[in-house]
Amino acid sequence: GNSSSDSITIISDTTPPVVTINTPADGLLTNVMAHTVSGSVTDASPIDLVMLNTVQLTLDAGTFSQEYSLEEGPNTLEVTATDRAGNPGSASIEVTLDTVPPGPPSLNPLPQITNASSITVSGTTEAGALV
Repeated sequence: GNSSSDSITIISDTTPPVVTINTPADGLLTNVMAHTVSGSVTDASPIDLVMLNTVQLTLDAGTFSQEYSLEEGPNTLEVTATDRAGNPGSASIEVTLDTVPPGPPSLNPLPQITNASSITVSGTTEAGALV
């Protein structure tokens, strides 16, 4: 009788993609709403899907760059990549948008009358505000 054979190669990939976010910097405090989120994805297998939160990204030679609008307050930006074997990899950063100016500083009481040639004015304001 006649016989034939065929073979296929199956690659086992259990390693998730490595996702790196280059910009913006983790922990950034900004008053600018729109930022470019950029970074890279590396993996031995082809990448099927890259997401920035709910926005699908396009990879160009393993890199991504996407304009993203922040919401007031803390924003978690998570980039997730899934390779052809279904392995997910991710990286996340936090960026805080603060567009509300601080209120006026609260000064400690000053003397009504003094004979001092100078006095120290002190008080409090929002953390990080310049007075």
